[in-house]
Amino acid sequence: MKMQVLGERCLIRPDKLPERTESGLYMPELRHETVSLIGTVVGLGDGPVTKKGVRLPHVVVIGDRVIFSPDSGEEILFERDVLVCMREDDLLAVLDPEQPPPPTSQQDARAKRMAPRTKKRKRR
Repeated sequence: MKMQVLGERCLIRPDKLPERTESGLYMPELRHETVSLIGTVVGLGDGPVTKKGVRLPHVVVIGDRVIFSPDSGEEILFERDVLVCMREDDLLAVLDPEQPPPPTSQQDARAKRMAPRTKKRKRR
C-alpha cells in the first residue's frame, strides 16, 4: 500500500528514544511526552499554496533530519510503522547532516563537568 501526503504536510518517522540511560537507569514514560523529538522526513505533500494560488516548494526534503515538538502533528500507524504527519510550519529545526545531533541534557551536563576550567583562581 502507498501513502500520498497532501498539501503542505510532511510525514516524519521519529527516532526511538532510549529506554535506559548510559548508566543503566530507566527513563520514565513522562519524559517521552516532554522532550523535543528528532526524526527523518519520509514523505512530502505538494507544498503550501499562497493567496494568489502559487504553489511554493517545501523547505525540507525527503531524508532531512528534523526536530519537532511531541504534541504537534498526528501519529499514524501505517504498515507497522509509527509516523507523524504535521504541517511544515510545526517543525522546529532542520539538522545539518554534517553536524552531530544536539546533546541530551545528560551529555551536556557531563561535558560541562569534564571541561577544563578556563578561569584561574585568585590566590590570597
